[in-house]
Amino acid sequence: MGILGLKRRERGDSQREGIEMKKIMVLIFMSLALVFSCERPKEQREQKLSKEKLFDLSERCSNAGKLFFQDFVRQTNSIGRSVKSDYLWDDPEYHYNSRLNTCLIHIRYVEGDKYGISITYHYNQVIDIFSNKTILRGWFTRDTSDKNATKETILTTVDEAPNYTSAEYFKQKNKLFSE
Repeated sequence: MGILGLKRRERGDSQREGIEMKKIMVLIFMSLALVFSCERPKEQREQKLSKEKLFDLSERCSNAGKLFFQDFVRQTNSIGRSVKSDYLWDDPEYHYNSRLNTCLIHIRYVEGDKYGISITYHYNQVIDIFSNKTILRGWFTRDTSDKNATKETILTTVDEAPNYTSAEYFKQKNKLFSE
């Protein structure tokens, strides 16, 4: 077999090694492609709700919200007070939040300056209707002696829901109602 035969065999071995290396590289590439094709963002992995399903959930949320709001108004107006409160109620907003998978209601009412001290009380809140848990508050007073009525003071609350003045409350509420 001489030197020439040895060289051919070495070349053959190196060709086989090259082919084996290519096979290994192809397997690695295919494995990586498979892994990365499965690693899509969480939103894409989760099943998207069909338009019909989302509409149905939104409609159920609205119906449940109307009943919840009626009960909320009745309970709020019947709280034992020595002075009758005349709340000014805004229309509620209902929203099915697909990220939280729940029905939210935004409730806003204002208590006017009944004591002549130029202060109004503002009560804004987002409540998860199904758990009856407040998840966001905007409870504050507004000094109406200020011509622009911009001075707001946050009221103390009794639960863990974050409480904000007007601008930040509506920023957070709008975010929740867009999901």
